[in-house]
Amino acid sequence: MSWKGGFGQAPKFPHESILLLLINEQRRNPSENKLNAITTTLDTMASGGLYDVIGGGFHRYSTDNSWLVPHFEKMLYNQAQLSLVYTRAYTLTKKPLYKRISKKTLDYTLTEMQDTSNGFFSATDADSQSEEGIFFIWSIYELSTIFNQQELKQFKQWFDLSSNTNFKKGHIIRFKNINNISPKDNKMINILLDKLYQIRNKRLSPLTDNKILLSWNALMVQSLLEAGEAFNEEKYTKLGINLANYLHIHFNKNNQLYRVSIDSKLGTLALFEDYAYLSVFDQTNDRKWLDRVITLVNVMNQKFWDKQYHGFNINHNTKYLTTNQKEGFDGAIPSTNAIAYKVLTKLSNRTHINNFSSNSIIKLLC
Repeated sequence: MSWKGGFGQAPKFPHESILLLLINEQRRNPSENKLNAITTTLDTMASGGLYDVIGGGFHRYSTDNSWLVPHFEKMLYNQAQLSLVYTRAYTLTKKPLYKRISKKTLDYTLTEMQDTSNGFFSATDADSQSEEGIFFIWSIYELSTIFNQQELKQFKQWFDLSSNTNFKKGHIIRFKNINNISPKDNKMINILLDKLYQIRNKRLSPLTDNKILLSWNALMVQSLLEAGEAFNEEKYTKLGINLANYLHIHFNKNNQLYRVSIDSKLGTLALFEDYAYLSVFDQTNDRKWLDRVITLVNVMNQKFWDKQYHGFNINHNTKYLTTNQKEGFDGAIPSTNAIAYKVLTKLSNRTHINNFSSNSIIKLLC
């Protein structure tokens, strides 16, 4: 881990699965080193650059080691997983910053990435006006025309507009030191950032990839439900349940699960990850969700389980993917076999059905 947090050298990706592992391990076996690794990374990412201070949400990765200059594309799976990371970090530390970042990220996706159907689009592009990042940067002259002298002075007090934040024709907006901001500063900071947000919305925005992917949206379900519980905000809980209902109903046609929806039209048969990620029962205690998961897992076991070598294949003889491969490691999204292990363990504990018991789990681990 570098002194700016994160894992490895540039380009630096958030590696949400590692952060979630650290948070879970800190809960079980607290240590100063693990806590410092978590907070250093989350504080620096939240300071701006990778995180969009003005609009909320995270860019895909940082091109430098300090999380300052991002590749400006925004992916749904990052929003889902990083909002979950900051939610769990808040429950661990009770640090208000983490609650703010989680909510701002979720609110960004709800405002700018959600379709009228309830599903969430896959991504927004890095480019607009044929230039990467132009939508997100600001010149000092432009800031001086938006703010009065007092506001600009305050803005420079909290945000770095030095050569450190230069990017092409302007500055990437970033906090000087996010941990030096007092609670009484937040009201004025929000007013200033909202002014920039309103101006930015008048710019030509990056293109949106309007595919709605089942597995990425399933990640959002968990993030919304956990935020609703952690922050005691029913809004997120209701939105999570509504999204889960939409995914179960819309992507299921003639007892066949599909992976992609574009303009409400389904395409591409579901992959293993589309089955493994879709689970809601623990947050609702509603029996219908347990029954739905049991149905999905039975189909998942039938279609994707490798009876000869064990483990789950990523596909089931689709015309798009003809080879049988297994995901055993976390990538941009969690390992599907790891998620399956978690689902099987939970179902075994909740239903005591043999098909979900330790025998299947042991074979998965072999």
